[in-house]
Amino acid sequence: MKNLIEQLEELKHVKPRKDWVETQRDILLSQITKQSSTRHQPFLVNGWYLFKSMLPGSLLRFTARPVGVVTVIALFIFSSGILGVNASRGSLPGDFLYSVKLTSEKMQVGLTVGEEKQAELHVRFAEERVDEIEQVSKNETEPTEKKNKIRVAVDGLKVEMQKAQANLDNVKQEPQQAQKVVDSVKKVDEKTAEISAKLDQRKEELKDDVEITESLNEAEEVIADTAVKAVEVIVDKHEKGEVELSDEEIIETIEKIGKNIGKVEEKVKETAEQVDVVADRVAVDEIANDVAKEEEDAAEEAAAEEAGTNSSETTEEGEEKEVAVDENTVNEDKVEELKDRPSEAELLLEEARDFLKHGDLKSALQKMKQSAALAKQTQVEVKTLSESIPEEEQVVEVSPEDKVEESVEASADESVEISDTVDEGSLQE
Repeated sequence: MKNLIEQLEELKHVKPRKDWVETQRDILLSQITKQSSTRHQPFLVNGWYLFKSMLPGSLLRFTARPVGVVTVIALFIFSSGILGVNASRGSLPGDFLYSVKLTSEKMQVGLTVGEEKQAELHVRFAEERVDEIEQVSKNETEPTEKKNKIRVAVDGLKVEMQKAQANLDNVKQEPQQAQKVVDSVKKVDEKTAEISAKLDQRKEELKDDVEITESLNEAEEVIADTAVKAVEVIVDKHEKGEVELSDEEIIETIEKIGKNIGKVEEKVKETAEQVDVVADRVAVDEIANDVAKEEEDAAEEAAAEEAGTNSSETTEEGEEKEVAVDENTVNEDKVEELKDRPSEAELLLEEARDFLKHGDLKSALQKMKQSAALAKQTQVEVKTLSESIPEEEQVVEVSPEDKVEESVEASADESVEISDTVDEGSLQE
C-alpha cells in the first residue's frame, strides 16, 4: 500500500507531451458538444407534452385505445355539428346555412324510432316551411327572388306532408301499440289543422301572384290528404278492434269526416266551374273556326276563278282544314265527357254522407276519397284541354239588322263612287 502511494506521488512530477494534450483536448470538446446539443421540438409537440402532464393517467390510457380515439373524434364532430345546427335554425331558403337546417331535420327523423313519431316530426317540419313562407313574404322585396324562395319552401312543405302520409300508411298496417299510435296520429291531425289555417292566411296575403297562389293550392291539397289519412288511421284501428274510442271521440271523428266531405264538395263545385269555362272556350274556338272556314272558302272560290291556280296548294290547305276540324271535334267530345264528372263526384259524396249517417265511417271515407280523386283528375284534364286551345280574339256575332245596315251603307258608298266617276268623265269631255 505504501509503495502504491509513493508511486502515485511520483506521477505528480510526470508531465504529458504537449502534442498528446492538444489531441485529447479536441476529442473531449467534440464529445461534450454532441452531448449538450438540444433539439428544438415543434410548438404542438411541446403543447401536447404539457397537456399530457396535466391529465390523469387513466384518461391517457383510455384515449390511447382505438375506442377512445373514436369517442374523441365523435365528440368533436358532434359538438361542431350542434353549433352549426343552432346557427341554421333561423335560416331561410337561399341562405348559406339552409341546407344544414334541412340535413339536421333529416337526421332527426332518421334517429327517431316509430313511424308515428316520424310522422309527427314531418308535420312539425312542414309547419316550419309555412313559417318560412311568412318570413320570406315579409322580408324579401325583390319579386323574382321572393317567388323563387317561396316556391322552395312550398315544395319542402309538400315533401314533408307526403312523407308523413307514407308514415301513416305504414302505421295502419302495424297492430302493435295501437293506443300509442292513435295518440300520435291525433297530434298529427291537430297540427295539420293548424298548418292549414296558417296557409290560408299566406294565400290571402299572396293572392295577387297567380303562380304562387297556384303553388299554395297544390300544397293545400297535400295537407288535406294528410288530414284525411290521419282520420283514416284512427277509424281503421277502431274498426279492427285494436283500440277503443269513446262516444265523444267517435262523435268528434264523425264531425271531422263531415268537414272533409264539405271541403271535397267545394272542390267539386270549383271543378264544375272550370269545366264550364273550358266548354265556353271550346265553343268560341268552334265559332272562330267556322268564320275562318267561311272566309277561306270564299277566298278559294275567288282564287279558283283566276287562271293558274295551284292545285297542290289548294289540296294542302284542304288537308289543314280537315285536321283543324278533327281537333275541334275531339275537343267537343272531351268537353261532353268532362261535363258529367262533377255530377259523378257529387253522387259519390251523397253516398259518403249516407254511410256517415249510418255510422259506417270507413265506407264514408272511401267514397269521399273517390270523389276527391275524380275531381282532381278532372281538373288536370281541364287544364290540359285549356292549354291546347289557342288564344283567339273574341268573335263578335253580327245580327241580321246590322248586316242589312252594312249592305245599305256599302251600296250608298258604291253609288257615290259611281257618281264621282261619271262627273269626272263629263268634265273631261
